[in-house]
Amino acid sequence: MKVYEVGSQQGIGSLRAAERDEPTAGPGQAVVKFHANSLNYRDYMVLNGWHLRPRRQRAPQSPSATAPAK
Repeated sequence: MKVYEVGSQQGIGSLRAAERDEPTAGPGQAVVKFHANSLNYRDYMVLNGWHLRPRRQRAPQSPSATAPAK
């Protein structure tokens, strides 16, 4: 699947496209499909290194529209 990840936190150019394997749900979990996503000011702060750095690689996400994946 296609994802966007936070790279070096050196500005908006640090947002990079990547490919990952399709996730599978474990017990008590669900896989959802994103229909829309947006970045907000907090995401912008993370991309510029002005906010706490993520401890692991993450996809930035703010309010988004999801539905159960089938």
